[in-house]
Amino acid sequence: MRNSVCYAYYADNKFIGWYADSFGSIRPNSPKIYGDSTEQNDIIKKNFLYKIQKLKEKSNIPIETNPIGLTILNDSLDNDKEILKKSKNIELRVVLCPFYDGPNINYNKEVYRNWVKQHDIKDKVPQEIDFWVYADYSKVKEWASKEPIEFLFTIKAE
Repeated sequence: MRNSVCYAYYADNKFIGWYADSFGSIRPNSPKIYGDSTEQNDIIKKNFLYKIQKLKEKSNIPIETNPIGLTILNDSLDNDKEILKKSKNIELRVVLCPFYDGPNINYNKEVYRNWVKQHDIKDKVPQEIDFWVYADYSKVKEWASKEPIEFLFTIKAE
């Protein structure tokens, strides 16, 4: 079984939060857990660098002229731009995280599918709802509440 990793945002050498979803949103103690692989790390790096590039160019992508993926990216940029625009050196540090093999007792694939059908794609799953996460997310949040100190490698914004 491969290792699990999370990505920690650092700005000017200070921990600011975790890479929390596919769009790289910053959250204080809610990291998205990924399987450690070269392919996955390359995807995260590409997405992270794209997000930083868009923040540098402009933080408001015109919604009406872009596909839904860019609309969601724009929402993520708007949420994170205040944090990131104050910083000169932004990076992601890759952290080996514990593997949570215990199932999330609240996980329910059918409930999640119904939730998606009832909500606009731009809606975010509220953090207090954890029926969409496989791992025991209370343990993940407990682990993530402490600043990481050991890193596998760093992805620097260029």
